[in-house]
Amino acid sequence: MGLLLSRSNERRSWFKELVPNNTSYLMKLAYQIVTKPIELWVRVLRGKYKMVEACPHSISRNACSYAWRSLAKVWEPFRQRLYWSLGNGKSVSFIKDVWIPRLGPLFDHLLPNTEVSIHMKVADFVDANGGWKLSELNNMFCTEVKEYIAACHPPNDAFGEYVCLWQATVSLAGHGQR
Repeated sequence: MGLLLSRSNERRSWFKELVPNNTSYLMKLAYQIVTKPIELWVRVLRGKYKMVEACPHSISRNACSYAWRSLAKVWEPFRQRLYWSLGNGKSVSFIKDVWIPRLGPLFDHLLPNTEVSIHMKVADFVDANGGWKLSELNNMFCTEVKEYIAACHPPNDAFGEYVCLWQATVSLAGHGQR
């Protein structure tokens, strides 16, 4: 009996060692789903699970495969590690997406009673001369956040599309927890 318990514990221990590897593999798949939308396998998955946005807040579905359900479990920690280069700023959400890595989503920094459409893109806050519309930002954020924004180069059509980047500064073992 002791031998059986020992083997059972050994199997559980071996299985627990696979979890970080599986999480890393799933995060890699999630990154490819976001960054390689023209790949055939990505188009098939995105079409099957009606994934329209480049990186939606959730990919959970009621009827889905085990693999998709597993991806959905790591999706939130995966999203927490993403940030976007601005490019032309026409595809990056101003308040939902992380485009200033140190701040996270700007939604978390809005002043109380501030109303802004979640559909506004970063390009919507650039004036005709290519600079930030600082007057609009004054009513939305504290001075420190406005300084972070002002320190970023405004998006420009010459920069092309955005690029999704990965912040690999935190161990995946904790699922991106700080």
